[in-house]
Amino acid sequence: MPCAMSGAGGALGKPRRSGAARARSIRERFAPSGEGVAASRGELGSELTPPTAICVPRTPTPPPHCAPRIAMASSNMLIVWDFDWSLINENTDTFVVQQLDPSGDVWRRGKQKMQQGVGWTELMDWALGELRYDQPALDAALSAIPITDGARRAVQSARAAGAEQRILSDANSHYIATVLAAHGHADAFTRIETNPAEFADGRLRVRPHQPDGAPHGSALCPPNLCKGTVLDRWIAELQPARVIYVGDGSGDYCPATRLRPGDVLLARRAPHDGLLKKCRANPAAVRAEVVEWDDSDGGASLLAGIERALSAAVPEGVAALSAAVPDGVAASVG
Repeated sequence: MPCAMSGAGGALGKPRRSGAARARSIRERFAPSGEGVAASRGELGSELTPPTAICVPRTPTPPPHCAPRIAMASSNMLIVWDFDWSLINENTDTFVVQQLDPSGDVWRRGKQKMQQGVGWTELMDWALGELRYDQPALDAALSAIPITDGARRAVQSARAAGAEQRILSDANSHYIATVLAAHGHADAFTRIETNPAEFADGRLRVRPHQPDGAPHGSALCPPNLCKGTVLDRWIAELQPARVIYVGDGSGDYCPATRLRPGDVLLARRAPHDGLLKKCRANPAAVRAEVVEWDDSDGGASLLAGIERALSAAVPEGVAALSAAVPDGVAASVG
């Protein structure tokens, strides 16, 4: 009999709450007063925990009969998911604008602002001030964003295997919390680091992850977020035997260069292949094994790559993976 997926509430068989209630529960757990929740920058220091680092207490993993039938060596592994076009099969920012403004007027004016040099995060904050919506309408649009079957099953496999899963994204905290709640994955991730967002004066406000006046100094990253710096901090914190990083865009290239031999980078193919293009152009800069995937197979190549990385032993000396690559699933860059 197929296993039922647990909802955001945790245990299998527990009645599912509405998407809005699950998203609200996630946001409540983000509060600094909660156990295991990251404190503010002022409390812990800017180098340790930015205010957008969200720590989510993990609920028990699914029972063994729901685990995939693969031998796991993943109790000390970290899976880092980019969000747009990686964990989900859409761009949350553009999707919301298109859904809430079918006329395309806001997006046309937004493109003009981009040509004038307005940064992406600032542009999204502006667009959310131009659109006409309330929170239920915004959350309904977000709840319609799709996740491939392969990504969904990969999250379940990693969770059942005991791997730590975190999200590192240039989207925003409200978008991510709402989409995860809608798909029943709210408690699968122990940490989310992204641009902070909150409702104020009847609209959603989005701020950059990187504070104004405190540049991160990476030429590879946009001004609002250096994913490489965050990944370095996570590796130092957890000291995982292997990092598995899932990404697609050029913003994922900086963290890709921070990966170690023995780590695995799952880079999406065209048309969402900004990361893969950079890896191919600079093969010596990426020491991890590069595994290609796309959604033409419903994300099966993504699932296969993650399950193989989870089950393969980590050789002494943190050498590259030696397991055979299934035909049509992965290809090393270099």
